[in-house]
Amino acid sequence: MSDNELTPSELDALLDILVHNESYAEIERFKYSGAIKNYGPPFHIDDDVIPSSPILQTLVSRFLLTLPGLRDVSEEFWKDRIHNLIEELGDAELSESYDKGSIGARRTLSTAIATLLEYPAKGVLHGLPKEKSLKDDKDYDATKADDLFDAFHTFLHQIVHGDMIDQLFEVVAHSDKVEDHSPLVQTAHEFLLVNLASFLHYITVLSPDGQFIMKILSWVHRLIPYTVVRQTLRIGNAATMIGAMVKLVLTKMSLGSITNWMGWSKGADEGMNLMQQIVSTVISWDLAELQKQAAKAERTADGQGKVHLSHIKEHIEVPREEREKRRQISQNTPQSIIATIISEATEADVEDMTPEHHDRSLEYLDLQMSMRDRTQISRIFCTRSPDILTPTVKDVVSAYDPIIRAVHNAVDLSGTLSNLEAFLTDFIKLAQLHEKEGPIKSTATSRPSSQAPSRTASPARPPITKPAPSVKDFIGLLRKHQNSLHKFLHQVAHNGPEVASWYRDYVKSSAAQFKPSSTLNVNIKKELQGMFNKLQDKEKDQVRKDLDDHAAYIQRLQDATRKRMQEALDGTEFGEDVGPGMYLARWKELLDATLLTPLEPKGPLRKG
Repeated sequence: MSDNELTPSELDALLDILVHNESYAEIERFKYSGAIKNYGPPFHIDDDVIPSSPILQTLVSRFLLTLPGLRDVSEEFWKDRIHNLIEELGDAELSESYDKGSIGARRTLSTAIATLLEYPAKGVLHGLPKEKSLKDDKDYDATKADDLFDAFHTFLHQIVHGDMIDQLFEVVAHSDKVEDHSPLVQTAHEFLLVNLASFLHYITVLSPDGQFIMKILSWVHRLIPYTVVRQTLRIGNAATMIGAMVKLVLTKMSLGSITNWMGWSKGADEGMNLMQQIVSTVISWDLAELQKQAAKAERTADGQGKVHLSHIKEHIEVPREEREKRRQISQNTPQSIIATIISEATEADVEDMTPEHHDRSLEYLDLQMSMRDRTQISRIFCTRSPDILTPTVKDVVSAYDPIIRAVHNAVDLSGTLSNLEAFLTDFIKLAQLHEKEGPIKSTATSRPSSQAPSRTASPARPPITKPAPSVKDFIGLLRKHQNSLHKFLHQVAHNGPEVASWYRDYVKSSAAQFKPSSTLNVNIKKELQGMFNKLQDKEKDQVRKDLDDHAAYIQRLQDATRKRMQEALDGTEFGEDVGPGMYLARWKELLDATLLTPLEPKGPLRKG
């Protein structure tokens, strides 16, 4: 190998770096409405515009647009419904983690999605090489991490290059027990279960927004009318059942909806359907809590503090360009966003601002931005006229009509819903934490939290406290409920061979995307080598060093996740550290890189 050629590990590292950065950059662009205009198919794009999100577009076109049901939606679904919804969310200008002083829910979600997309993106670009030495008849020990990793690697190889897909569908059609699958599948199943448990532990216990997410989930869970839905799903005729469910969930009953339907009015407020009512109620409960905290902050502020709070309220209403300018000034100075807001409003020196005034101002800014976020989300999904969400869901239901009919005839959907309800009840009971001190304040380090005791009033949280659950606890939760999922899949495959064949064909075509020989795949490593060859000798030396460092970093992550996998299998506690899974480590890396405003008027920028 010549000095100009990168080693296989260096090429892997280069591809990993490029995909890692590009994936998040493409996701982050969607905080602006203009991102969807330059995205490309299936959305409208001008002929002379180059698509701005190659990774997202590749994955969507190869995997999402070919999904049974979704492949049958009309062009208007993408170009009108989804396009407008994404554009509205971009125009809403939801809050930035930097300004809030803590990692927000949007940052958590966007980094999670970007990290997840990296894996299929690298697979599509590079492909999964075929290995002749792998054996699928090996005896595996599901209590050993090395065996779990080896089994999952072989399992993926058989999915892409072998007949594993046919084996899975055939066994699932005959049995709902994991024990009836081959040792390879059983061990790969254990690998997936432990990784999913680790993910749930991280998102609910270790993530900054974990308890906020659990609070919202518990409220939604309490508001869903499971009994009525179960009764509807028991209707024998599939067409009648679908019609009844659509009426239950999506029908709006108000004077505005009637007059618009009859043509007597146009654009009149039609009220909300059940789905929107649940969303609106949950948002209103959370908003009421935030408003109480904001009112208390205003009531207890002294003279100078009231001036600061008034400037913060004015900052929330200034145009987006002005807020971004102030954020840039804060980062470049560096000084806190609070100091920048006050100095921009009064042109006064803020170095004499007391720590107490600064902390209260930062907390108040967090509250104001959180309230604005909730108001904007409620407007887009619940009260916007004309409504975007309802016709979007109706289009999806219409496209999935044949699949819903087939599944209805094959599966006891009422029983499946009961199993889902039971899982969510146990999941919330396990993951939701409480304290005796009452609601958690929405500050730079935490979010408000409470329990919803009724459907009409803003809820208060009971004084309960308990230790945080471990990864082992989540493994136990998934083991307890895994049979419900296996039973559902068995019923679909056994009683609905036609719909099972649709998804079998889809899985096969998706797996084919990861074959290096696929005509859709480019020789990405050849392209990367060509780019490297164009560098100057001095640049090559630095790039090679950086790639070697990154390759060593990836190896350390792999070694660490194997160690944590074994600890999870042994029931070892992780404390504040993440559980097994390369995905979690890369996700945490993105979160830790989040820039946050300084905690003092003048001070260094922080990271998540």
